[in-house]
Amino acid sequence: MDKAAPATARRGGADAETPCDLVTVPARHGLEAVDIMRLRTSVGPVLHDGGFDTLGFVVPAGTAEAWDVPGSACTRIMG
Repeated sequence: MDKAAPATARRGGADAETPCDLVTVPARHGLEAVDIMRLRTSVGPVLHDGGFDTLGFVVPAGTAEAWDVPGSACTRIMG
């Protein structure tokens, strides 16, 4: 993945940007999660990396500090 500026997520159509982290899971599991979230609530930004067959979910900043879920990773991408 290329180096980029810290990721931000827009919330509620507001102009303000909020720092965030990124949870990465195998695409198969991620697609199942997206389907479940669409049925229960709205789904935020989801990134698909076809080269690595993964999906990334934007999550609140600070999530990576305590992340411990086998088969996935949470990357701190805020400053």
